Amino acid sequence: MIRVCMKVLLAGLVCFSLVGVAQARGKLTTTYEYYRVSGSTAASLHRNMTVPTGFFSSEKVYANITMKSSFSGKFHQGKTCRIRGFGINARFIVRLPKLSPKAKLSGRLKHQFSSFAAYVKKHELKHRSIWIGCLRSAERRINRLNFKSCNRLDSAAAAIIRNEWAKCDVRNARFDKLERKRLKRLSLVKSAFKPARQPHRLTRSAAKTRAGTSSALARSGFRRTLGKANN
Repeated sequence: MIRVCMKVLLAGLVCFSLVGVAQARGKLTTTYEYYRVSGSTAASLHRNMTVPTGFFSSEKVYANITMKSSFSGKFHQGKTCRIRGFGINARFIVRLPKLSPKAKLSGRLKHQFSSFAAYVKKHELKHRSIWIGCLRSAERRINRLNFKSCNRLDSAAAAIIRNEWAKCDVRNARFDKLERKRLKRLSLVKSAFKPARQPHRLTRSAAKTRAGTSSALARSGFRRTLGKANN
């Protein structure tokens, strides 16, 4: 899952002429944050991961990635207006589950959790690569723009940003849909949703024998109580 935190261009590009930094490509950085997961069973670990993560209080997710973007480049007005060295700088923040030091798990369950954590990290980084592709495409398209008016160029650049962001939303949603089936096959998830073991069912003869034994014990205890009361 990904949500983009950004300011859509519109008149924003006008400010880039004041930045004074021209670059062919934007700078990309990625940082990781973790939330602690406690529990002693697959079900409790899973339950403690599917809670609001702090980024979006109304959503329940295992992990997520957010992107904060800014723009670099210079407007250049000659016979026509161009943006020299336009680049989109992006800072990706990946938030992942991490086992609490207090959690006491079996070796098998620790392995299940490690595999699950590695999977969700790979999943979020795939979202990042999808977004980087859209960022680079927007950069190329905007750097090719050439208008007589910088205002017209600004509007065209904003339209490209919106178009590329919409494409990325579709690609990320498609990726998530494909991943749902894989997620259900993960060992930790399968164990978390595994039905509780049912008590062993007795055969009819065994059940009859057990019932008869219980009745006899009950009668015996009742007689002893009566005997004490009558003495």
